Amino acid sequence: MNAMIISPEHRHLRLAVQVLEPEAGDRQRHTVTEHATFRSRAVAALGVSRTPVREALIKLADDGLVRIAPQVGTFVAPISLESVKEAQFIREHLECALIIDAGKKMDETTIRRLRENLARQSRAARNDDWVHFMLLDEDLHGTLATAAGHPGAWRIIQQSKVHFDRVRHLSLRMPDRCAG
Repeated sequence: MNAMIISPEHRHLRLAVQVLEPEAGDRQRHTVTEHATFRSRAVAALGVSRTPVREALIKLADDGLVRIAPQVGTFVAPISLESVKEAQFIREHLECALIIDAGKKMDETTIRRLRENLARQSRAARNDDWVHFMLLDEDLHGTLATAAGHPGAWRIIQQSKVHFDRVRHLSLRMPDRCAG
């Protein structure tokens, strides 16, 4: 996935897949629905033609979020524990280096932006608004990478953490997980 060129349809469907929970009786398969039905619902929800939705689904398959079985259906891919662990390793190591570099280069404008972001994250947590909290957290980390002078490192982190983000989205939906 190219983190620089992501359509709004891809962003919307990616978030939808990340927050999907398997049905009670279908915890292993993580079925979304039949491909045509899912695609039709996405077209209706997004108000776009089938082409951008099809392209977004292909990107989601490239990201490892869905599996497309032609003539069968589109399925949410199981969360890969190995991918989660690898993403956590990449994130921890790259972000520690980013924070060191950011600390050396940070200006007052960036510090103010980070403080405002943390205040908004705190409000989102108090309001149990986990979607907004996650978006703010992503912005915070991207701001740190930019302040460090390495925005490309954040793109690498984003590309590696697809399954990690699914775990984060699902865990924040648990009662009291977003409470500050």
